[in-house]
Amino acid sequence: MAVQNNTLTQPTPPDRDTPTTPLIPATLPISCKKDLFMLVTDGAFNDISSLGGIGYVLCRYSELPHLAGSRQHSSISAEESEGTAIREGIDCAISEGAQCILIFSDSATWVEAIQGHSNGLSWELHNLLEDIQSLLSKLSFWRFCKVPRTVVSSADMLAKQASLYGSYVSRDLCVCGKGSKFLALTVMNAFREHAAVMYKLISFY
Repeated sequence: MAVQNNTLTQPTPPDRDTPTTPLIPATLPISCKKDLFMLVTDGAFNDISSLGGIGYVLCRYSELPHLAGSRQHSSISAEESEGTAIREGIDCAISEGAQCILIFSDSATWVEAIQGHSNGLSWELHNLLEDIQSLLSKLSFWRFCKVPRTVVSSADMLAKQASLYGSYVSRDLCVCGKGSKFLALTVMNAFREHAAVMYKLISFY
């Protein structure tokens, strides 16, 4: 099987992608550009089974994703699953050697709590917040981007799949994955569809 070109060049946003949530640009130091990783995370929660699912997709700046993962876990809420996805995504990125990370999440509650702007988290989740802050302290640079759910659809579908069927990990998405070929292609296509929105948010100084 031929390896696909994993470089994104001049992405064009799809006509139907018109998110209503305000998009806040991320201005990053130029020193991060060479080693910048992009992490997309999301969580899901099944009310009936009380099982949560987390999903994350990781790539280097200007490249297509090379790693995606998901996990099913016992959960008390969608809020917990969102935070767990952020924690495990960052942990995975660090294990891949990332030192500069731009994290895309659709959870305003978690983004604001992690950045210290406000803390609307329930008290049960404070330990999870401390875990995330501890991981972030290991990085040279990190920044969050709050985006609409459509933009994190690649991680969202992984999280929902995990909440129902269990875990999935692929480290070879650019050649259609080694686990579920269909799921890997679906994740890759979802990332491609919304990549233009993510890249429009990034500038360097």
